[in-house]
Amino acid sequence: FPAVRLALGNGLGTTMEEFLRHRFPPELFDTLGNECAVFMRLPETQPPDDVGFNSSLWMDRQILDAYGYKDKGQSQCYEICYPCTTPGNLDLRTQADYFVRHGMYALAWGMPKIRFGCIEDAGNSYRFSNWGGSGLCQMMPELNVKPAFATVATMTRALDGARFSRVLPMGSPSLYGLEFERDGGRVYAFWTVRGRRPLALTLEGDGWQAIESQGNAVPLTREGAEWALTASPSVVYLLGNGRVTAVRAGAPVYDEAPRGRVTTVSSLADLTEWRVETQRDGAIETHNPFCPRRPGDFAFEAVAGFEGKTGVLRVSPKPVPGKDVMPMYGILAHRTGVRLPGAPTAIGLWINGNSGWGRPVFDLEDASGQRWTSIGATERGEITQWMLDWMPKEALQQGYKPTQADWNTDDCFGRSRINFDGWRYVEFPLPGQYPGEGYHWPANSQWRSDKDGVVHYPLTFRRLIIELPEKVLHFTRFAPPQRAEIYLKDMVVAEP
Repeated sequence: FPAVRLALGNGLGTTMEEFLRHRFPPELFDTLGNECAVFMRLPETQPPDDVGFNSSLWMDRQILDAYGYKDKGQSQCYEICYPCTTPGNLDLRTQADYFVRHGMYALAWGMPKIRFGCIEDAGNSYRFSNWGGSGLCQMMPELNVKPAFATVATMTRALDGARFSRVLPMGSPSLYGLEFERDGGRVYAFWTVRGRRPLALTLEGDGWQAIESQGNAVPLTREGAEWALTASPSVVYLLGNGRVTAVRAGAPVYDEAPRGRVTTVSSLADLTEWRVETQRDGAIETHNPFCPRRPGDFAFEAVAGFEGKTGVLRVSPKPVPGKDVMPMYGILAHRTGVRLPGAPTAIGLWINGNSGWGRPVFDLEDASGQRWTSIGATERGEITQWMLDWMPKEALQQGYKPTQADWNTDDCFGRSRINFDGWRYVEFPLPGQYPGEGYHWPANSQWRSDKDGVVHYPLTFRRLIIELPEKVLHFTRFAPPQRAEIYLKDMVVAEP
């Protein structure tokens, strides 16, 4: 069967690397097959998390090139891409957006076939897994369609017969634009990760029309030589008989704000109540095996103001030798700690982002002396030897007891990620228990605790950990963000 194409894959990138490291015969496969389950991860999830689709395709490409398989292509395997709408995962509209954005990345990478999701949700107990609710339709016997059905149909209608042409320069790593050639004209797809972003487009040609992700027409308005369109997390398409020659992005708009009874933890206007920790933290570096971190060299500086807010904290990363795919971290420890009132449900702060995909990590202590850190609940059982092999020896020498984050727990939803430009309120849910039987809140899975896993009030805030990657992946390009530094303001906790 000479026409059969063989894909080596359907496993994690670490498994594929071992085959290539041991020189798997190149004549025995045609492509490296990618299997990324993605689950609730954003389509734009960054390396080194190889459970994300775009990030894993990029990492697979690095592995192929590094071991001398540069002539080998990439493909998607049978099991791929499961944005799930079961309780605790994604809402219906977010799933729809993710399906289409995953599809856009597949087109940008030139995937010969695009595979994602299922026709319908599983109708048995498998539905309550991280895979079982990934259908375009609800489970049998109803089979009524989800919003994802319409978004995938719209993508198919807009791009039927189209061929990927180029990535549009949009001026920000969190703005996305693709150009496709079709029927003598062109189709463009635009989106952003957070909020809404006005776009001013310079167009050549005629016959321009825009449709949103559900297939409805979007009015196009013209101001002088530019046409107005708005990018959001839902892909919008622009079709016409010419081409886009320039894109100018306006100021982003975000709706997030503190809610409920809000208590200020720190204004972050100066550093008198803080000290910079220089000692390495084994848990921060190694707890998530999918995304290990390396110590950074950050400058923390109080500045008078930035982009409309006064009394802010600037965090500037300095160059540090090492693997640029591993994010850097720095730690600000509060000198006395801040006791938090009541049983707060969320912690957050204002961040002026650089779309560099960094994040704040929060470190708390409860009344029993138990530490809670927002890097993922600890996996049960003994630590594996392979993890001990790659752990920094300094961490072990300092008495760190190795633990590993459980599957899909280190903010896999991307709630704390700085994947935006400008000022935006970033909030992260806190751990706790329901009254009565004391069942844990859903967010407990996103926090590492070092004792009994039960929150004993009151909580005390101890440390703010900043994670900043050196580079950001934008489609297939891995490069530093346009601005390295971020700005912080007003850390708070909130109760309903």
